Amino acid sequence: MKISLTGNKGVIAKFQGRLMRLPTVGARMVNEQLAEEALMLVADGFTHERAPSGRRWKAITYRNGMILDDTGALKRGWQNATRTVTVRGFRIANHDVPYVNVHQKGIRVAARRMVPEGPNLPPRWAKALTATAKETLDLYFRK
Repeated sequence: MKISLTGNKGVIAKFQGRLMRLPTVGARMVNEQLAEEALMLVADGFTHERAPSGRRWKAITYRNGMILDDTGALKRGWQNATRTVTVRGFRIANHDVPYVNVHQKGIRVAARRMVPEGPNLPPRWAKALTATAKETLDLYFRK
């Protein structure tokens, strides 16, 4: 596909340069911001005791009803786990506690999902991540 542009040659050259670096620099920038947004969504899930789907976590009758908040390690341990950022995306993980999957997947306890599973994002996550990607790309091209 060929595109013809007319106008200020300096502005066009700058835009063309950014476009050429989009698969590397732009992708890294977008994926870093997406990871940060995902971490905020996880933290919000802990604050409101809700799964990414919006469904409330199953209540408990001990620990003053504070779900998944015994030591705070599970909540604090989430981080950007992307080793190399490419156009393939980002990854967040919690490597601080060995029992994260016990709660995420519901192994011998009620499942209390902290991150989405499956091919489709819940609407709230999709909306937040889409807005973050758009905002980041807008900033990338405006620099």
